[in-house]
Amino acid sequence: MRHKYYEPAMVSGRSTGGKIPLGLKRKGLRIVVTGGAGFVGSHLVDRLISRGDSVIVVDNFFTGRKENVMHHFKNPRFEMIRHDVVEPLLLEVDQIYHLACPASPVHYKHNPVKTIKTNVVGTLNMLGLAKRVGARFLLTSTSEVYGDPLQHPQVETYWGNVNPIGNSFLHAPFAPFFLYFFFFFFLVC
Repeated sequence: MRHKYYEPAMVSGRSTGGKIPLGLKRKGLRIVVTGGAGFVGSHLVDRLISRGDSVIVVDNFFTGRKENVMHHFKNPRFEMIRHDVVEPLLLEVDQIYHLACPASPVHYKHNPVKTIKTNVVGTLNMLGLAKRVGARFLLTSTSEVYGDPLQHPQVETYWGNVNPIGNSFLHAPFAPFFLYFFFFFFLVC
């Protein structure tokens, strides 16, 4: 009987809990991060590159900043595309992390139509890309969908305190919309 020897799967010097057969390396993925020049997106990009993935940042710089990802410009596993997700995009990728959307009331009140188009048309375009290339898809959102919370910290069962004419009016209606959107897009279309 032949024994297999495994080494722990490591990311940035820490074990991921998984095991890789000795002598084999984890295959790096090709990942798109929309909104990757924003605060959260740029930190996600740092993490993905540190674990060995190739990352394509797609950002129109409406709220993101090029300075957040400039330190990756000379990295061959990094690409930057100045693009608005409201327009279709054709790429070959393994995963899509969709973070593109102004999250702050200051930004989305400045241009509410752009925020709605990014939420709806941008997400539809990224879902279409995921379906065409068979990529896994992650949609993120802002806590603004829950309104101004009455309790801190919020537990998973908290339903929020949404004011339909308040600061979160552009994000709150989209939370249930996206649940139906995903269901029909992937199961019906």
